[in-house]
Amino acid sequence: MKKLILALGAVGMLSTAALAQDKKEAELKTDLLKNARTELVDQLKTMGLEEAKITQFADCYIADLDKNLSYKELKELDGVSEGAQPSEDLQKKLMTLGQECAKILE
Repeated sequence: MKKLILALGAVGMLSTAALAQDKKEAELKTDLLKNARTELVDQLKTMGLEEAKITQFADCYIADLDKNLSYKELKELDGVSEGAQPSEDLQKKLMTLGQECAKILE
C-alpha cells in the first residue's frame, strides 16, 4: 500500500513538473512573440507604410507564428544571427506563414 501511495505521489509530482514546464514554455513563447512583433513593426515603419496597416499586418503575422510554430522553433528563429539562416525545415515552414496577411499591405 505504501508503495502505491509513493508511486501515485511520484506520478503527481511528475505531472505537476510537466505542467509547470508547459506553463513556462507558454510564457516564454509569448515573450518571444511580443519581441518578434516589436521588431516587425519597427522594420515596417522604415518602409513608410500606414500605421493602421502596420498594426493589422503585425497582429495577423504574429498570430500566424503563434498558431504554426512551436516554442522550440521560435527559440531557434530568435537565436539566428544576423545574416544567418534557420534550419532548412524551419525555412520551409516560414515560407508558408503570413501569406494571407500579405494582402493587408497591398
